[in-house]
Amino acid sequence: KIIFKTDKNWLTSNKFDKTTDKQVKVGDNVVFYEGMNKQRYGIVVGFVDKGKKLGHTYPYTVPPIPDRYKEMNYSYANSEIVKEGVNFGELTDIKENKQILNKIVFLGKRFQPYVNLQHPEFVFATEKLYLKRTRQNNGYIHKGYTLVLLTDRGIEEYEPSCKTGSNPLPTINFKQALKVRQQIRDIKPDKFLIEKFIKICRDASFRVSYNADWIYRNVCAKKFIDTMQKKAELRDCKTVEEFEAVALKHGYKKGWGYYQWQLRNKKR
Repeated sequence: KIIFKTDKNWLTSNKFDKTTDKQVKVGDNVVFYEGMNKQRYGIVVGFVDKGKKLGHTYPYTVPPIPDRYKEMNYSYANSEIVKEGVNFGELTDIKENKQILNKIVFLGKRFQPYVNLQHPEFVFATEKLYLKRTRQNNGYIHKGYTLVLLTDRGIEEYEPSCKTGSNPLPTINFKQALKVRQQIRDIKPDKFLIEKFIKICRDASFRVSYNADWIYRNVCAKKFIDTMQKKAELRDCKTVEEFEAVALKHGYKKGWGYYQWQLRNKKR
């Protein structure tokens, strides 16, 4: 499903941003790399909603005491808390819980959590009992979104989590800082559309990448977004009032919504 707005807090990056902007909106210019060093950019024209999937958690639980330790009368240390089947949560939960970390639950090799077994007679005779990692269903979770970009090759899909490299981060890398992004977001697809993008280039003194191709691509993106949004909104309209509201939103003349409503009824 193609949508034009998300409520997700994205992992974003721009070295000129003093204020972190966690929103990615249609019309934003996004930089990405093809291969190791070929930089490209695209304009966000929509989002692919990837739907939901069954989520899972991987908590650690206390296993039963092995028979060989039972025969030697070993029991759980901190037995008022540590009992067979007790769930201490996932590894991140254990690390953040200062009340149990390194007091009740300890981290061994490769951060594998364990508890201690103690002997009733020999105080210093302790043995490690590693917790058992289990898998549990966590209900349905959203799988996220894929960006739909208008690039120099046309319409492409872009998935930030598919980056490659030695230390890839699934960040959205903006081409412009927040101030310019906000100017682009506020531009309406009216008869002064191209002049508004020319003004942005003029204010930037037509620096590298602020050229005719950038203007043309952003103008096309704005018109494409407006057309696709209009089609999506019209598809959901049922009453003449809803058609008129879409017409008003997109700057059409009075009566255009009524005309579209009539066309819809004629087709039926």
